[in-house]
Amino acid sequence: LIGAQFASVMLPDDDGRYLNIVASYNLSAEYVWTINRKCKIPIGFGPAGQAFAEGRPYAISNVLVDESYAPWKHVAAVQGYSSIVALPLLAKGQSIGVISIYFKDPRSLQEQEINLLATAANEAAIAIENSRIYENLQDAFVGTIRSLAETIDAKDTYTRGHSEQVSLYAEAIARGLGLQGTELQTIRYAGYLHDVGKIGIPDVILSKPGKLTVEEFRVIQKHPVLSEKILNPVKFPFTVQSIVRHHHERYDGKGYPDNLAGEEIPLGARILFVADAYEAMTSDRPYRKALSARMALGELERNKVTQFDPRVVEAFARIVRLEDSSDQEVQIGA
Repeated sequence: LIGAQFASVMLPDDDGRYLNIVASYNLSAEYVWTINRKCKIPIGFGPAGQAFAEGRPYAISNVLVDESYAPWKHVAAVQGYSSIVALPLLAKGQSIGVISIYFKDPRSLQEQEINLLATAANEAAIAIENSRIYENLQDAFVGTIRSLAETIDAKDTYTRGHSEQVSLYAEAIARGLGLQGTELQTIRYAGYLHDVGKIGIPDVILSKPGKLTVEEFRVIQKHPVLSEKILNPVKFPFTVQSIVRHHHERYDGKGYPDNLAGEEIPLGARILFVADAYEAMTSDRPYRKALSARMALGELERNKVTQFDPRVVEAFARIVRLEDSSDQEVQIGA
């Protein structure tokens, strides 16, 4: 109605320090990834942070010349917007998030336009509050199994936090491929739970510093099937089990456990395979030091078509390269 080109919904992170984009319209996956991971928005800073903290709309007519928007000027230029208005999402008088509207050209909104947006924000706040109630039920649903995944990660200092990082990468790739809603949530949970079957693998094999024997590798290859068996009794409202089972299938059909190839492999599993491989390569292991982001990305690109889905690798490459182009993570008010 007012000719905006982009929009986003932001909610506070678990620590209540930063706002994360959780839904968006027309914003690139690379932009969302950079804002959430690299150029974070602290509560109380920038138009969105101030709108949340003060519970009132906050606008900048030209972000490219406004010094208060300096930390995000680069990503604004890349995305292609010049003006922003942020409105608090208020539920029972409390800010639960922010909806931001972006325009390509510099613009000052009229009072009636702000009022129209405020009405939309109120409707959105009600919908988000209802959605959060449902999401809390789902989080409780997978909480016990996720704790098993964290137990696996905690058994080895080299893999601590692995599942959470894989989930973040996989979700970013999924956004880059245009997935949303339930599909995005499925990828997120599969990332958390993909290695839960390693609870059935002996520690001596999991933590071995040297090269595995043929027999030891066969034991390791059982973990996707074990993960699926552990998750099968849980009545997920989405297809987590299939993604978990097939996240080590290669694009050329030489993976495991079922030697699926190409489009036979569920898209979620192809996404997870790339995210898992990248996280492993960029982390220290007992047998080698971590590779740089650039080196790990090079390995993914050299092995697309054989190991990895080329489309998935290309989507992830765009995200990694945009992140690499930013100078350093902005930590205003940290």
